[in-house]
Formats: sequence, C-alpha cells, structure tokens
Amino acid sequence: MACTLITIYTGSTSPGLCTGGGDPISVYIDTATLPFPDGTTINSDSGCTTSITSIDDFYFYYQNYLYYYIGSDGQIFGSDPCPATPTPTPTPTLTPTATPTPTLTPTATPTPTPTETPELTQTPTPTPTLTPGPCPYESYCISTGDIIYDDTYLSGGTWNGELFWTGSTNGFYVYFSSADNRWCLSTSLDGDCYLFGPSPCNTDCPDLCDDFFTNGYCPTPTPTPTQYCQPISFEAAFDCELPLTPTATITGTPTPTPTPTPTATEICGGKGISVTANVLTPTPTATSGKMIATPTPSPQYNCNFDGSVVFNTFDDYIICNGSKRFKECNTGFLYYTTDVVLDPLGGTPAKGYVYESFVNGISTCIVYDGFVSDIAGVNTIVLTNILGPESEGSCSQCVIINTPTPTPTLTSTPTQTPSTPTSACYNYLIENSYIKPEKFTYSPCSTGTPTQQNINGNSSVTVCSSSVPTTISKFITITNIGICN
Repeated sequence: MACTLITIYTGSTSPGLCTGGGDPISVYIDTATLPFPDGTTINSDSGCTTSITSIDDFYFYYQNYLYYYIGSDGQIFGSDPCPATPTPTPTPTLTPTATPTPTLTPTATPTPTPTETPELTQTPTPTPTLTPGPCPYESYCISTGDIIYDDTYLSGGTWNGELFWTGSTNGFYVYFSSADNRWCLSTSLDGDCYLFGPSPCNTDCPDLCDDFFTNGYCPTPTPTPTQYCQPISFEAAFDCELPLTPTATITGTPTPTPTPTPTATEICGGKGISVTANVLTPTPTATSGKMIATPTPSPQYNCNFDGSVVFNTFDDYIICNGSKRFKECNTGFLYYTTDVVLDPLGGTPAKGYVYESFVNGISTCIVYDGFVSDIAGVNTIVLTNILGPESEGSCSQCVIINTPTPTPTLTSTPTQTPSTPTSACYNYLIENSYIKPEKFTYSPCSTGTPTQQNINGNSSVTVCSSSVPTTISKFITITNIGICN
C-alpha cells in the first residue's frame, strides 16, 4: 500500500488529546486501516522506511482514536477510541394547543333573514425550536484544480472548542477562525487563511465556496470511454451522455434498398440549459495616481445575511506565495520562479511538457515540474517554444541558441594570445529537509577543488561554486539563485 502523509497530535499523557490538545506533527504511515493495529510503525520519511524512535514512550491522537506508542521499539502498542461527545439535551417538543370550537350565538327572534355564520379563527400551532447539533459530516472534498489544496479532508477532532478537518494527503486544515469569525483553509490550525468563507459566520459546518467544496470523499478518477458528447455537469444539475451510434451490418442482398432521409434528432435528449450573464462596466476613478474601477450595483439574489460580507477582487495576475518549478533537460537541475510564466501561445505551462526557453538569459530546454508552496524562486524564465511531453522524448528535440560573444576591439598588437575561458561562478541554495546532518560536494570559486561539506538538519546554506553541487542525499535540494557577486 502507498505511504500516506498524515498529521497526528502527540503528548506525554493521554488526557486532553481527544479534545484538541497535543502537538501536531506530520508523519508517514503505510496502512489506511483504522484503528491502526498493534505493531504499526510511524515513519519520518515518504518511503515509510524509517520509523520514529525515541527514548520516551508517548501517546498520540488520530481520527477519533488514542494510541500508545513504544518509542524504543518504534511501534504502536495499543489503541482506544476517544470518548463519545455528550449528546446535547433535545429541546422538548411543544404540545400543540387544541383550538376550542367556537360557540354560535343563536338568533333571539327567528326571522326570515338567515343569521350569518361567524368566521372561525384558528389558533396557529407553535413551531418547536430545535437546538442545532454539531456538524454531522466526517469528510469534505476540496476540488479547485490546484493539487496543493485539492484533497479529502477528514474529521480531526476539536480545536478551540470548534470541529476541524485534516487533509488526508496534504496535511492542510479546515478550521473555524475565532479571530476572523469565519471558516478557513490553512497549513496549520490558527494559521493564515488561503481559502475562506463569509464573515461573520454562524454555521456549525464549514462554509466555503460551493463551487469547489462539498461534503463526502473526493471521487477517484477513472478512465472513461471516448464519447461524441462528453458528460456535462453543472454542480450535478444534469448529465448529457450520448449512446454510440451502432454500425450498420452489411448483408448479402444484391439489390440496394432505398434509405429514408433521417430525421434530425436532439443528440442530448432534449436537455438544455439557460445561462444569464451579468456584465459590470467599471467607471475609472483617479485616486493617488492609480485608476480604481468603480463597479455598478450588483444584481440582488435571494440570500439572507446577518452582517457584512467582504469579497476581494483582482484586476491583474494573481501571484501566489510559492514558485513554479522547472527541471533542466540535460542536467536535471531545478529552477524556481514566482513570476507569471506563460507559454508562447499565452497559456499556462502544462506539467510534464518540454519548452525551449531562456533561464536567467541563457538558452536551455526545461520541463515544467509543477507548483511548490515552500520555495520563493528568483530565477527569470521565458518560454519560447513548445516541444511536447517529456514522456515522449521531447528533450531530444532541444535546440540551444548560443549567446553571441561580443567582438573584442583590436589593439595595435597584431598577434592575440588566446586565453583559457573561466567558468562562471553561481550562488547555490542548499536545503536539508531531514532532521539530521547530510553531506554535499561543491567547488569553491577560490580554489576550484571539489570540497565535501555537512549541512545541519532542517537548515539551509548558500555557497558560491564553479560547478553544480552534487549529493547522494534524497533530502537535499540544490537551487541556482544567480551569479556570485
């Protein structure tokens, strides 16, 4: 089974872990069976090969279970379910008051004119007040199209008296921020909100955008056969699936039979949609030298709000606090940039595709390797041509454009002595994500001699080297951050 990243909450004693206490740490485990059986190892690496060992034993909490961990053995010894949350006392159901039957007043003296029947007034039945309970959903799915946030979030207990949910693979959190009075998605409890709902918020369940946030597990993508009309889903409003047209079977009849003219049919079964577009025409207003668009009044929707709701609008590219990562075809060297990078057609680069490019002004071929959230890149990257997927060998089509060398000014000396070109020296950021020291080798510009150096656990160092540093450690990341000063 694949090694899975999870977040557990540890403590030297068990009290308080089931109610949101303990210290959160990210670990790896190679089983998804709950509760985890005795003998299960908790690992510190993504390959589930190194179990976490310590001198002291400790307790930890995960998914409504409390576990006892033997530190010297690096294994789970026992588990118990957390006590159930006390069931709130239900509000007693109000007994409806029977409406008394009105008494008709008889006419004192019979007359030919009939007496009007008095109108019966009904006493409304009181509606019982229901006390809201805790959120009943154990899981939520976030599907924004960004692999950083997209995940199935599972119930993780309570934090500051409110429920929270933890991403099953990315370790992110959906929690209620008491400071901002709204539901948030963050990398940590009480951390900065990357996605958030309206404020103020009075819901017991997370209230994020319905376009990408639903309760339940995220569906597992499965390959589907090619169809003439692919299924269209607007929040599961309807589906349009077309049956394949059967191929006519050729018979041995020599005389051709006239084929009637086919009648046009509705290929989607008569289903349709109605789309309404609201266009806002901004009126520019000059403020301190910057043009700020003043939108026209928005259309009113049938929604009730108890307070103000704040929305952020953007009129430019959104630059996230992370980097796009590119890998050089020939060397495998990694480059990072926070700039907006577009392909030659003006679109977003496709992951796994090879591009001819200029990196820091030097012609090379690179593969787009996706988005990372923990590195702020400084490289300048310009994509000039699309070669195709790396998996199809597109790196072999790479054409390097030699940077023209300035023509030297001739002096009065007729014979020029050729000089040996010197290698340019670059600054390299060396990062160690492991908890223990690791080794790497680089060539100092002052000597040019390969030198081995240690880097402490969970730390980084910058070196000036005449060649690309190397390492055999899988925990070390090497990044070119520009020419040495």
